[in-house]
Amino acid sequence: MGDRVHVASAVVDATADEAFSFLRDPQHLSQWAKGLRDQQVLGTDLIAGRLAADGSRHYCRIEAVDATRGVLYRLGPDPQALVARIMSQVMPGEDLGLGAGRCVVSLTAWRTGDMDASRWRSLQSSHEAEARLIADLIGRIPRARYAPDA
Repeated sequence: MGDRVHVASAVVDATADEAFSFLRDPQHLSQWAKGLRDQQVLGTDLIAGRLAADGSRHYCRIEAVDATRGVLYRLGPDPQALVARIMSQVMPGEDLGLGAGRCVVSLTAWRTGDMDASRWRSLQSSHEAEARLIADLIGRIPRARYAPDA
């Protein structure tokens, strides 16, 4: 998609609401976000961890928008100055001709000015794998556990 933004998507065998509930939950970020290791949940929307790229301590704040089933992941070394870097978006399967019990999850990443070509390619590869991992994880979830009203 160019050298500034990358999108990776996967079809998920779950409803859009189930996928959105999973993606907005900080308890589950460590299951799929492999770029932030040794994660600790610090609050309802704040996670701390170490960047896989260099081991530095970074934070992630999750901002979910119910109306669009979008989740913005703000990242950075200072929890008071986080920058929007990653976004997930869930599209209902019925809107895409896939049926009501499926959806599409997309991960969008933006390249920073200090990210060299090698690190950018690595991030793109990671996001492709993470999209597939998200689809696998959500597809194996017992429905009652991650239903939106649970």
